[in-house]
Amino acid sequence: MEYDNQKDKLNIKEKEIEKRWEAQPFNPMLYENEAESKIIVLIDTLGKMINSEVWKAIKNFNISLTQAQIITYLLFSPNNKKNISYIANSLGVSKPTISRAADNLIDKGIIEKTVNPENRRSHILTLTQKGIQIALHIFEYFSQMRKILANSGVEEKREILKSLLWILYKLVENKILPQIPSCIFCQNMVSEQDIFSGSDESIWCKKLNLFLILETLKIDCPYFQSKYSSEGKVKVKKHRRKEISV
Repeated sequence: MEYDNQKDKLNIKEKEIEKRWEAQPFNPMLYENEAESKIIVLIDTLGKMINSEVWKAIKNFNISLTQAQIITYLLFSPNNKKNISYIANSLGVSKPTISRAADNLIDKGIIEKTVNPENRRSHILTLTQKGIQIALHIFEYFSQMRKILANSGVEEKREILKSLLWILYKLVENKILPQIPSCIFCQNMVSEQDIFSGSDESIWCKKLNLFLILETLKIDCPYFQSKYSSEGKVKVKKHRRKEISV
């Protein structure tokens, strides 16, 4: 009897594994025949290809991918976000990992650490001239991508941008990914749904007190205020579009 019970449990587990295997978007039987799986596979493939190109760009500098991410992060970030905590949160890596990688970059003369004049208990990480040259070398690959996209039509670029924002919005909304400090997750936006509605109507930002179009939406806004509560629910908005006058 006990043997039969164990056998039944194994059969159930095998069926569960088979069911999960069949539902994986990387299963060729799915991604060769449906759009949603193909989208996921393409996003994954693009990510791997970009990482591969970045790796080629940094291999002569004797640095890791994590160190390359730190270098590129520091190039354009404001001083108040150039510390271990912000970098770790932005890259999705633990603070000890970023701290060790930063110490190694300091030893190599790529970055330097100074005391934050506004808070002497913390430090600011900045790129040296050597670090800036490496960052620009890494970004050259993305500059080439930008030139290619720049040759596309305005409406074509808008549709691509809208699609990428929609994917990000849906994944965050369903708690697949953490939110970023973008307009599409901010309570200061009167109606983020207008972004995906297909209309040309501008979206009003209560904080900046101006209309934003698709191209001017913020990806990393310093005035960001999440529209989600700590439980992940959307906060109730106190104002409606019709109550706002310009």
